[in-house]
Amino acid sequence: MKNLITSFIVSALLLLSASLKGEVKFLRDESGLHVTITTDRLIIKSVDLSDEGNLISVYGNPVTMEKFAEGKPRTPERVQKTLKIWDERWKNNDPTGGFCIFLKENMAFIGIAVLGKGDLPGEAELAYLLLPEYQSQRFGSEAVTSIICEFVPLIQAYPVFGGSPLQKIYATARTDNERSWKILERLGFNHMGIQRKFDVDRYLYIKIPFNL
Repeated sequence: MKNLITSFIVSALLLLSASLKGEVKFLRDESGLHVTITTDRLIIKSVDLSDEGNLISVYGNPVTMEKFAEGKPRTPERVQKTLKIWDERWKNNDPTGGFCIFLKENMAFIGIAVLGKGDLPGEAELAYLLLPEYQSQRFGSEAVTSIICEFVPLIQAYPVFGGSPLQKIYATARTDNERSWKILERLGFNHMGIQRKFDVDRYLYIKIPFNL
């Protein structure tokens, strides 16, 4: 068994895609799938259990959470449940989950991005959160651009989207959260109208991956 594991590690698959938008590295080993995306200013990596403190810091920040989902900080217990779900997916080679975002220059944690499962087969949902001190510096745009333009094309055929290849990515942003919906518009997401969610009006945006 030890020799088998060692052999598996040595033969771990490394996939690389490079462009001006970012460099994506996939590593599969006995512990699952690990993804690292490098951009000009950022290191974006798939979440694991060691990121518990990072996730609690961003989901527990009242300023960060003011215009996200229910608009309230989440308890550590709820964050831990989310973390376990994401960690389990990565362990099972499922690339739908959370990413931690760090500054390349000093590895300071600045926020998260999520490419999660959608409500219907062939769909995924995009979300992102940055700590207050790192907002309005285009870090969010840089992170999301690399995920959508570099990461998504590599996983469209993964058998984790309800039995269908990934065909659609959607995201919502509160109508009063201009920073958030401008990121989506710059990435070419189509504005599909307004929906009422979490008791507030939110813009609905959709992007078809093959139009990246």
